[in-house]
Amino acid sequence: MNRSLAILTLLLLLCAAGLGGCAASIGQVQSSYDKFKGTQFDAMTISPRGTKLVRFQEGKLSPTYAFVLLYLLSGKGGPSRPSEMIFIADGQRLSLRGDSILEDVSVSRYGVSYNETGYFPVAPDQIRTLANAKALEFRLYMNNAEDPQGPISEPTKQAMQQFYDQFVLGHKPAPAK
Repeated sequence: MNRSLAILTLLLLLCAAGLGGCAASIGQVQSSYDKFKGTQFDAMTISPRGTKLVRFQEGKLSPTYAFVLLYLLSGKGGPSRPSEMIFIADGQRLSLRGDSILEDVSVSRYGVSYNETGYFPVAPDQIRTLANAKALEFRLYMNNAEDPQGPISEPTKQAMQQFYDQFVLGHKPAPAK
C-alpha cells in the first residue's frame, strides 16, 4: 500500500476515534500501534486550531512525517483544497506542498460547510529547521488564496521542538513534574 495512503487512512481512523480535532491541548500526543502490521502512528497537537505533526513508522522502514490540518470551511464555491504551507524560519523560506481529503459536507439555511483534512509531508531536516527557529511565521495557501496566519506562538514552537526531540531524534520525553 502507498505510504501516503496508509498515513491518510490512519489519520481518518484517528479522527473517527475522537482523537483528532481541536479538543487536544498543545503538546498532547496520541499514538497507536498495529501489532499485526507492525505500524506505529504518533500525532502531536501543535496549535490551538488542531494542527498536528505526525510520524508514521511501517516496520523497519524509515518513518514518514507530515503536518496535518483539520479545518471547517464555509461558502458557496465548494471546498478550498490546501495547496501549500509556507514557513519563514529565521528569514529562510520553507515551502511544503500538500493535499486534502474532504471528510464531510453539511448544508443548512446558512449555506454549505466542508470539513477537510490537509496533509503536508515534511522531511526530518525541515522539522529541525522549524523546531530550532527563533522567529517563525506561517501561511497556508488554499486554491491560490491566502489564509494569513502570522507569527507562530511560543507554545507551538515548543511543541515542534518537543516533537523533533521525541519523534525525530528519538529522545524520551521528560517525566511530568
